[in-house]
Amino acid sequence: MDDILRVGQSIEIREYGVDDAPKYRAKIHDVKKEILEIEIPVVGSGALSMRSGTFYEIIYYKDDSVFVQKTEVQTRFMSGAIVCARLVIQGEAKKHNRRKYFRLPVLVEGYSRGGRKPFRR
Repeated sequence: MDDILRVGQSIEIREYGVDDAPKYRAKIHDVKKEILEIEIPVVGSGALSMRSGTFYEIIYYKDDSVFVQKTEVQTRFMSGAIVCARLVIQGEAKKHNRRKYFRLPVLVEGYSRGGRKPFRR
């Protein structure tokens, strides 16, 4: 992971398995091989409650692509005045497409060049 993510990079984090879960921005505090330390996002007037053993998805950008990675909270700790969390990487990163494409058949009514006869395609 240390070749993909770097210290100070901004990522998004949300609860794993909940589609409509809110996303929070966090900064990377430290990166090791399979361990990621982040600054816990502040929600309202306090830090986000990231309990040990809970799963989160991190969303990050690399080479004009968006990736999603499953992580597990190992522990929370203080680094000076900053509340941090140690996340353990779970599995492989997946490429994520934020757009939802679909085709909608549309029937357009119009008029011929002369403007007298309606036509349909």
